[in-house]
Amino acid sequence: MDQEKQTFKKKNRKKLVWNLIFLGFTTVLIVILIFSLNEISDIFSTLGNIRQPKNWIFLLVSLLLVLLYFALYPLSLCIFARGADKSIKFSDAYLIGCSEHF
Repeated sequence: MDQEKQTFKKKNRKKLVWNLIFLGFTTVLIVILIFSLNEISDIFSTLGNIRQPKNWIFLLVSLLLVLLYFALYPLSLCIFARGADKSIKFSDAYLIGCSEHF
């Protein structure tokens, strides 16, 4: 029994190391890809244009609309659950709807 636990721990450690290597490789690849697009100066200039007051209003409105979307999107699942006569609480259906993106 003790031998099985040690073997299991070694396999988990090996899997963790490979997952960390994969994560590091993927991160490096994404950073290289982003910086090789040669459009970084355009991104920074666009972010610099946000400093103007009228652009802040559009940014805040878009942020509020996104938050409103995230709040209302799970309601469709709640309505479907009620219509299908499933015995599920509203809060559970709402949380499932919120987490289904992940």
